Amino acid sequence: MNKMIRTGLLILLAVSMLLTTATAGEVIISEREKASRLADKAMEEKYGITLLTQEYFNRNTADEGNGRFVVQYWGIEDWGFVLGNYKVVVDNGKVTEITWSHDGEDTSGGMNADAWGNEQILEMLLMNQESGETSQFDEKIQEINRKHGITDFSELFEVPEDERIWDEIGYKNVREQAAVSVEEMTRIAMEGIRVSFELTDEQAANLVDANTPIEEAREDGEEDEDTEYYMFHGAPCYMANIMLAENDQAKIPGQLRYKEKDGYYWVYINVVTGVVEEIFYIAGIGGNG
Repeated sequence: MNKMIRTGLLILLAVSMLLTTATAGEVIISEREKASRLADKAMEEKYGITLLTQEYFNRNTADEGNGRFVVQYWGIEDWGFVLGNYKVVVDNGKVTEITWSHDGEDTSGGMNADAWGNEQILEMLLMNQESGETSQFDEKIQEINRKHGITDFSELFEVPEDERIWDEIGYKNVREQAAVSVEEMTRIAMEGIRVSFELTDEQAANLVDANTPIEEAREDGEEDEDTEYYMFHGAPCYMANIMLAENDQAKIPGQLRYKEKDGYYWVYINVVTGVVEEIFYIAGIGGNG
């Protein structure tokens, strides 16, 4: 082989190896996930709603095209009216609109108010931590719902259905599309959390894989399909369940036992491309984990 050609091939091989190594260490965060994080920060800046006090909300990030995302947070189940619906519009990397269905209403008076903001959510979290149940404020929420004639919570707000579910393609077909190993997707998930949630090196080092094997033998001897695989916003995904638990504080009455960013992270990773499609976080101390 011509010496010049051989030298050229060796150079190309070396460059290819460098590119492969760099790609393996990188994590690609989707525009949807970036929009969700911008919305979270806007929620905290305007309304004081932090990652912790998002405990009792659903969240959906809708891609409307041309770089525009609409992120909505709404109270879970019977709490839809009292917690309301927050809407954040992110347009090409900038928050252009943020509103709450209870804007302008009086939230003072603790749980006697008809609209509950950050103050009441913190109170709920503390009550739940101390007693381990939600009945003490569930009753108050039902009273407020009756007062306002709220019976059908699905009609309260125009929010899209939660798309964190598998569709007719099924679990197995999603899994069969996987071009990335579970071990690599777990690594991607942890790195995605570190980048997207701005963890310290110490926090990142303490992330652990909380996924448990789902495939268990049924009575007919067949194995259940792996329910960690989903269709998510049209993309075939693996859901990694990652936990951060650094808090070693003793329980102090009247004080939340919580260390910032401790909790559970559900990371949806595209099984074909390895892209981090979106990450959902819950502290897990409010009886909703």
